[in-house]
Amino acid sequence: MSKQTLLKLYRISNDLTQAKLADLVHSYQQRVSRIERGTPPDPDEAASIAEALGVPVAAIFPNPPRRGPGE
Repeated sequence: MSKQTLLKLYRISNDLTQAKLADLVHSYQQRVSRIERGTPPDPDEAASIAEALGVPVAAIFPNPPRRGPGE
């Protein structure tokens, strides 16, 4: 199952729209949509999304984004 499908499934199972999830993570609906379609989130976004959905980051993003050296 793809990461965008996992995010969408968790979002829907929490009865959240893209806009509501975006509000919870201090982002915008278009960004949530892009992540659901495959654009990788940055590490902070991934953590915020997982927290808002009440699951570990790895549950939604099996290969979680990592910060590069010096970040």
